[in-house]
Amino acid sequence: MTGRDWQAKIRKSPRVEVPAIAYVISRGEILGAYRVENLCAGGAVLAGGLPLMPGMMYRLVLELPGSRPLPLTGRVMRRQDNTHGDYCYGIAFSDVDAAVEDQLQDLVLSRLEQQHCNLPKVLVVDDSVVARKALSQELQGLGLSPLLAPMPLDALRLLLNKEVQIDIAIVDLYLGPADGYQLLKYMAKTFPAIRRILISGRCRLSQLELALSAGYAHAILPKPWGREQILHAIAA
Repeated sequence: MTGRDWQAKIRKSPRVEVPAIAYVISRGEILGAYRVENLCAGGAVLAGGLPLMPGMMYRLVLELPGSRPLPLTGRVMRRQDNTHGDYCYGIAFSDVDAAVEDQLQDLVLSRLEQQHCNLPKVLVVDDSVVARKALSQELQGLGLSPLLAPMPLDALRLLLNKEVQIDIAIVDLYLGPADGYQLLKYMAKTFPAIRRILISGRCRLSQLELALSAGYAHAILPKPWGREQILHAIAA
């Protein structure tokens, strides 16, 4: 397997940073303890320790959080400098036992789910499928977790769900027969801790000024928007 083949294979599997250590063994000797900077079921990125030779096979012992040490075999597919001033190595696991592979995959997926739950949640209320999808992609690119609602009733279900903590709400002014302005007004009284942003491309200036002066909205996001405008509206 070439380095490009390995990278393509790794990209197909979920990857995550894991607070783990890998002991690398060659000819019965431990070469050192390496930081696991990235992990998936098919391989890992290790850093630190003594230099490893690209193309060489090594025995590995992974010490993962909440798990017994996992014995593995891996080949060094690439080597490069990292920001810590030492080398990092792309390792492709070889002949992984099915039970071990499942354990690695479960750990990675669990870690990804945990990271996703910790992301700031942004409620997007817009009756346009295109607008919701576009804004969702922008928010994900900014490291945020979007929750999509086409109408105020859908938004209310999310707002009243005690298992969901919403940090920011981006609400379109015109929602078909419904009114985004009234939803913002309700949120300002019932959920004052949520940062509220009003979006619209065809509302009158007086409506925007009223939403801001009344405290129903903290910021205005024009439609169409750019990433810088989203950042400003969220952080201002």
